[in-house]
Amino acid sequence: MVGGDMHEAIINGQAMGLGSVIRGAKLVNVNQRGIILEYKGKKFFLAVD
Repeated sequence: MVGGDMHEAIINGQAMGLGSVIRGAKLVNVNQRGIILEYKGKKFFLAVD
């Protein structure tokens, strides 16, 4: 779920800002459609459900 200011996301019930690390994956982008995480040099897009 994307937060109101578009610089943070709610992940597993916690507000996470850009640059936060979640289980080894870095939060690199947040937008209205979802988030982008970087893990071991690869980027993954997770869509808002």
